[in-house]
Amino acid sequence: LFGVVFSAARDGLTGVLENFAAKGWGAQALWNSYPEMVKGYWIAFALFLAGAALVALLAKRRLPLVWWAAILAGLVFLELWRVDTRFLRLVDPPARYFAKDEIVSALERDTTLHRVWPLQVHQSGNYLTLFGIQTVGGEHPSPLKRYCEFVGISPKRVLPDFHNLIQSPQFLRLLGVQYLLTQGPVEHPDFVLHDSCYGGRVRIYRNTRALPRVWLAGAYEVIEKDAQILARMQRPDFDPARTVILERPVGEFAPHPQAAGTARITRYTPNEVTVAVDASAPALLVMSDNHFPAWRALVDGAPAECLRADYTFRAVAVPAGTHTVEFRYRSGVFRTGRMISLCALLLTVAGIAALAVRELIAG
Repeated sequence: LFGVVFSAARDGLTGVLENFAAKGWGAQALWNSYPEMVKGYWIAFALFLAGAALVALLAKRRLPLVWWAAILAGLVFLELWRVDTRFLRLVDPPARYFAKDEIVSALERDTTLHRVWPLQVHQSGNYLTLFGIQTVGGEHPSPLKRYCEFVGISPKRVLPDFHNLIQSPQFLRLLGVQYLLTQGPVEHPDFVLHDSCYGGRVRIYRNTRALPRVWLAGAYEVIEKDAQILARMQRPDFDPARTVILERPVGEFAPHPQAAGTARITRYTPNEVTVAVDASAPALLVMSDNHFPAWRALVDGAPAECLRADYTFRAVAVPAGTHTVEFRYRSGVFRTGRMISLCALLLTVAGIAALAVRELIAG
């Protein structure tokens, strides 16, 4: 009945349905899909007739039960196949779908630890991270609140705007953003054209003032309020290479303003980082990775305080001389959850074993 009605009264029915559809592309999509709707009704009608015929044949016993079951199974298979095959989409294998493009090939020439800001290219998704290229964007289901505030992601916006990175090159410098990916020219003294891809349609600019992932600073300022920290870092007289902003004093430790030296990462993993430090005077080792309470710091194997620096990064006080600094992620919540899961597993196994023994004894 629906097939006959929809076939005969196409113009009138589409006019009625358009009143319930979205304007513009919604109405056009409805019109384009109308033939498929009619075909679907006719197929449903044909399956209904076939099912009714099978029921009649079974009731009159004119068809062996085996044949009846086989035909019914075939009809069910055809109906399910018609619907479910649409959920099995054939796409290119990951190796081809996520193949390395010209941008990745150009960025991989720099083997140092750095970050990239895909301002106008590869903005969404985590494509670059597949090749070990760290970015300031990407997608994460639960990003750290302080990092979002640092880069300028407003919680009131659906799409991130990174307004702090756009308005102040100081934030890009602190993050160690070495390269900027754009589709247009960048006119700023800190950025020089490094490479181009796809016939010049994509440009890679290098940040000449980007800080390394770790460095030594000889001075610090104490600012307790978050808004004041971000405002201070935007001022042109703030030099993040020399001064660190902390939220409380470091106790008796006093870094030397003229402290110099080197800091070099010797091991870098998601949960552990090792840094070789050679300082001419007491200084603060700063690492532009996110701070979190679960991070622990060690200096030459001895526990040290892991400070929150420059709003969202890590810092640790180091004395003069050569030292090995380690950052280790040790989550007490994770350990507690792991212990609870292990106990639950042991109790489950013990319960199953007890039931099995009782059944054996009863038998």
